[in-house]
Amino acid sequence: MDELTALRKGLSDLDAQLWELFARRLGLVDQVAQWKMTTGTPIHVPEREQVILAQARGSMPPGLEGYGEALARTLLRLSRERQYELAVERDASWTLGSALRAAGTSQVGWESLAVVPGAAEQVCPTIFPAERLVHVSSAVEACSMVRSGQVEGAVLPEGEALAAADGETLFIQAAAAGAGRCFLLGGKLSVGEQANQVSLRVDLEPGPEALALMVSVLADLGLPILNLSAGHGGSSTQGCYVEFAGGREDPQVLRALYQLERETWRLRLLGWYPVWTPIRE
Repeated sequence: MDELTALRKGLSDLDAQLWELFARRLGLVDQVAQWKMTTGTPIHVPEREQVILAQARGSMPPGLEGYGEALARTLLRLSRERQYELAVERDASWTLGSALRAAGTSQVGWESLAVVPGAAEQVCPTIFPAERLVHVSSAVEACSMVRSGQVEGAVLPEGEALAAADGETLFIQAAAAGAGRCFLLGGKLSVGEQANQVSLRVDLEPGPEALALMVSVLADLGLPILNLSAGHGGSSTQGCYVEFAGGREDPQVLRALYQLERETWRLRLLGWYPVWTPIRE
């Protein structure tokens, strides 16, 4: 056995012990989750976690303190994910979950759509060939027509659509892929059988840990991030838009939304919708 093989065997032996300890730890986490659900105690207790992080740093040899803290952060995040997994189906107070369960399926056709000039105008003939298109001059006018019930939806370019959906009265119901991405906005939250993408506006607390948490939660749950861009936050928050892939029947989506809503400053679900590709003739 050469030296590298011996070293790898030593690592494998230690890993086997780590996996066993981790499984035992998750067993205790399940008990903690049951106790918290029974007593109404929050899953995320930052003060307790700060104590554990300090203990992790203090337990490491000089120069390795940061590695100990990083491992502890990962263990704590996975522990919370497990607790949220157990709690999400039992939490009747989760407003967004109730709204998603009550949401009707998205339409496959609309009678009338307001359309603004440019990319939206170009994709509509192939994506929405049967709808009556009402051509308007601005996104503001298009959204106003949706809110007043003059049209069923508005087709806007990406930037204007995200800003309008963030206003909390309109939701993304479909998207058109391609160089000039467009979104169809409607006046209600709907999740169709073909829904395969989720868009969120999230306000995070300042600092790299908050952004890392959001990215890590989605990665842990196997939800690919498709787009992540900075948005305008409040005076004490950092804002971002995030899009990730997830089908209607994927329980991981609800778990991600549940945890992120509990652990971020503010979360706004912009839509859970299908993405269509324009047909080129």
